[in-house]
Amino acid sequence: MKYIILIYCVLSNFTFADDWTIFRGKPDLRSVQNAKHMPNLKKLKKVWEFNAQKTVNGTVVIKGDHLFVGSHTNIFHCLNRKTGKEIWQFKSEEPIDGSALIIGEKVFFANSSGSLYCLATKTGKVIWKKSLDDKIMGAANRLDIKKKSYLVFGSYDGSLYCLDADTGKELWKMESSNYINGTPAIADGKIAIGGCDSNIYVLDSAGKEHAKFSLGAYIAGSAALVDGHI
Repeated sequence: MKYIILIYCVLSNFTFADDWTIFRGKPDLRSVQNAKHMPNLKKLKKVWEFNAQKTVNGTVVIKGDHLFVGSHTNIFHCLNRKTGKEIWQFKSEEPIDGSALIIGEKVFFANSSGSLYCLATKTGKVIWKKSLDDKIMGAANRLDIKKKSYLVFGSYDGSLYCLDADTGKELWKMESSNYINGTPAIADGKIAIGGCDSNIYVLDSAGKEHAKFSLGAYIAGSAALVDGHI
């Protein structure tokens, strides 16, 4: 069976104030975005559609005229935001489930073999690759420390990782006792992540644990941080 993914649907007067470079819009994962002109939802029109051939679980990320998304064909696509035409594609070794992350001229995505890729946004060329022992289902998030950017993400090996966005070098790792499926929320120097060990962890930017709460059941989704609340 083939799956059609409808990537983009807009009115001509509906424009976002910012790009959408990260899962849920910003590191706090609140899913809030400002628009210059709000559309009349009754008059939305389909502009174009793109056939990804298989399942697309992640949401798209956008910077300028470039739109990025991966699928279960193992392919990571870069599309023209206005036309839906493919600019380039990159073939990875396993299906891609999570959303991508854009930082500057780099785009990051992971797949179910446990590989995290850093590609050049304009060409799709590999800048670096990090391989783990188990799959990565959620999107990476962005952590900024003293004008330098890091990636924070979880893995089915039960660990939360923090990597240098420029090199892929590991800064720190937090170990839990079960899968980490979701994306960590980041705000005000704090990182919040839930895991399949039923715990929500709160860490600082150095990976030090500040709090841990048990909810008594698997936490597969991603939390949000709002005004100090999870």
